[in-house]
Amino acid sequence: MNYSRNHKHQTRSQQQDIKLCQLNINGLSQHSLISLEKFLSSRNIRIIALQETRVDSLPKNQFPGFSMFLNNKGLGVGLAISNYLKPQFIPDLNDTDCSVVWVSICINGTATLVASAYCTPETSSTHSLHVLLENIRKAKHYADKLGIKNLLILGDFNARSPRWGDRCENPRGRLLKNFCESFTDCSLLSPPGNTFVSPQGGSIIDLCLVFGPLHADMGSPHVEHQNIHELFTGAPVRGHVPVINTIINKCSQSKEVKTVFNYDAADWRSWRTELDLISLQKLSEIESLVPPPSCTSLVLFFQSTLLKACENHIPTKKCCIHSKPYWSNNLTTLSNRLRNAQTLYLSKASPLHKKTFEDCKLEFKATLIKEKNEWIHDQLEGLNVHQCQEFWKKYKSLYGEKDDMFMGNLICPDTEQLQTTDSAKEKLLFNTFFGGKHLEKAEFDNIHYSKVLEEVNNLKENNFHIDDEPGDILEAGLEVDIINEIITIDEIVWSISKQKCTNKSKDGTNIHPKMLKHLPNHALKLLCHIYNIVLNSGNWEWKESFITFIKKSDKPSYMCPGAYRPLAISPYLGKILERILDKRLRLFCGLENIIDESQEGFLPDKNTTRYLYKMLSCLHEIKKEKSTDCDSALIPLL
Repeated sequence: MNYSRNHKHQTRSQQQDIKLCQLNINGLSQHSLISLEKFLSSRNIRIIALQETRVDSLPKNQFPGFSMFLNNKGLGVGLAISNYLKPQFIPDLNDTDCSVVWVSICINGTATLVASAYCTPETSSTHSLHVLLENIRKAKHYADKLGIKNLLILGDFNARSPRWGDRCENPRGRLLKNFCESFTDCSLLSPPGNTFVSPQGGSIIDLCLVFGPLHADMGSPHVEHQNIHELFTGAPVRGHVPVINTIINKCSQSKEVKTVFNYDAADWRSWRTELDLISLQKLSEIESLVPPPSCTSLVLFFQSTLLKACENHIPTKKCCIHSKPYWSNNLTTLSNRLRNAQTLYLSKASPLHKKTFEDCKLEFKATLIKEKNEWIHDQLEGLNVHQCQEFWKKYKSLYGEKDDMFMGNLICPDTEQLQTTDSAKEKLLFNTFFGGKHLEKAEFDNIHYSKVLEEVNNLKENNFHIDDEPGDILEAGLEVDIINEIITIDEIVWSISKQKCTNKSKDGTNIHPKMLKHLPNHALKLLCHIYNIVLNSGNWEWKESFITFIKKSDKPSYMCPGAYRPLAISPYLGKILERILDKRLRLFCGLENIIDESQEGFLPDKNTTRYLYKMLSCLHEIKKEKSTDCDSALIPLL
């Protein structure tokens, strides 16, 4: 057990430190929320633990760039944590019997559990502190089970003891002291000054408990006295003051700026000319080579040729998550002016600085709205109603309010171990969604399985050619092999025309669908040659997809792999061929009357809603006849 009040500061720049603060706010009013937001911005606070919040909920974006976690048990506690630290709520530890909220964060690439806690100041009883300490024991056991070494508890314990600098000791202080001394890796940090001030002299009751090696990276806590009159909950006579500490940040924070192709400014004529010439040369080379080049080498050549043409004729641009299409140089100037005015106002809240800051804010907002409206007007000009609806749908999906989609640490359900590295999380997610575990306990219809296996083996023996009886598929009186006939350029052009471009990302091979929209004639011939090789050989060349995972909404915890769902980005060259084969299979099934007439799903101009209407209509007819019980009639319909 270590008690620390004045351990040495680390020689690091302020920009590399993660600042954290704890404060008994004595009720989150509208005024205190504004003051707190100003305090977070001016001190560059990344973590703030609040006690006595006295609120049930807060607006979702109360503190921009922060995630807010609340527990309204008793007088309530809260944690506001910067999204940079990847906070994850842990419902298993948020006990309903005490005022505590637990969140998992990532500090220096290591998982850390952080909590905001509050203990009521009973005069003689220590029951509330007993319950709180049991919750901390539970969290320690939870962390040990998952391999988490660091715990950080910030709270108002209402515990006094000379061990951490207070002038007297109470029963809660003795209990907390004994609790800390029962652990070898526990450190209690306290500031040199009183955290609660009163006419009777004040006390040091806002404390920080640290478990694990994180203690070595923490600075010395200190009480903040400058410009805190708005947060001093009982100023000027009695109340709590903020306690600030720092954690050495060994991982620098940097904004992710990507360099991408600016397709809107592309020179497509030069791009097509270069691609057409190279494709013509390759087609001539294929005709003269014996044996002909492999399909894999042709696919790689086609992809590299597209990217090389893009590098030569499509300019690049830098973008990040904050990029907006309506941003202008004027907005950049006003944004810098607003930032400077805000800095002056936070450093000295004089009436002049406040007026300057408010004027700059109003001017920036007015200009931003003007620029946005002008851009939207230009985009909507000449569009019909349907096109306008599509525009607004895409606009909201791109620039509307979104949840943070970062993925924090995951818990493996089998081993109950915490997965913190990207490679470990990737392996866990792959085994969860693509390992086929759901098949281990599944029961199969052996007769159906044998029949399907027999059909597959027959197709393999016939090289995937379907043996039709004469006259089964006739078109203009002639027998036609719809599925296996040679792929034509017209089919490729049709398939590309059906491929959406807007609001689409590039695939794993860096191909964007906008490139395919501008393919020249000889490039289409080369692509047609590749597709026919794939069709004749039966060897699919696009077997890999880029998988990303997005959060499912309204999940209690996002430390479970099941709280995410996979989203596959398949190669666009493979999608073009898939669409052609899909059309052929649908045509074949239609001509052979394979699809049941009552099939409503996955068919053009049909949907499952139609089936529900049919079911309701049938039930209505049965009810009219009164000859059959509706409940028993519902069974065959479903």
